[in-house]
Amino acid sequence: EQEITKIVCLLTAILELGNLEYRAFTVKHLDACDVEINESWKSVIKLLQMPSDELKEAFTSRTTYARGETIIQPVSMESGKTIRDTFAKAIYSKLFAWIISRINDET
Repeated sequence: EQEITKIVCLLTAILELGNLEYRAFTVKHLDACDVEINESWKSVIKLLQMPSDELKEAFTSRTTYARGETIIQPVSMESGKTIRDTFAKAIYSKLFAWIISRINDET
């Protein structure tokens, strides 16, 4: 039953990810975006049990490592939405593979 609860939480989080809203703006002549803090965002954070600031940064920026230096750059709203969708697909894919594995283990 605990596994079913976790599966439902992940599936709900995936659906809520699709409801996230973005706001586009410009920073130093670069396209940037931000995730709107709304009920869907709060739900995703709670369901995935992730720190809000870390997930927000992951959805709105890209990190590059060069010559021992970390460079964080903003991404456009379109890129931010692509990152969000890729994240949701990855969760779904891993969850599906885990469910199939559990089914195979039971037979």
